[in-house]
Amino acid sequence: MFNLLLSDLCRLLGQTEESLHTEGLDLPLGPFSLHIRQRDELVTLFIPLGNVQPRSLATLADWPPLQLSRSEEGETLLWSREWLEKLDAELLASLVGRMLQQARDLTATFPTTESQGWQPLGIQGTSWHKV
Repeated sequence: MFNLLLSDLCRLLGQTEESLHTEGLDLPLGPFSLHIRQRDELVTLFIPLGNVQPRSLATLADWPPLQLSRSEEGETLLWSREWLEKLDAELLASLVGRMLQQARDLTATFPTTESQGWQPLGIQGTSWHKV
């Protein structure tokens, strides 16, 4: 189920499946690298942000919540986690879009606009959990 979910995500994002491998997905998206893994039916998405001083997460009310962690090397990691059974490709794509926007906001030294090259994924989810 996980591999099919990742294949569907690649299709929705207009990406080839070259980034898929036995452990998950490693997908370069603009200046960021998205990584998706699954263990014990729990899907984790993460984007390394480098050595940045993050300000704050924009919206904590969205589900699943986005988290920030700092590694021992001082690198900031933006991540989120959700149960595999609660995901489908559209919901996963919506989460990826939220993560990319948050990564852009956290690493920007000035406010970004679409005219500066930040293009949204264009996938809008209406509800996070499947009904």
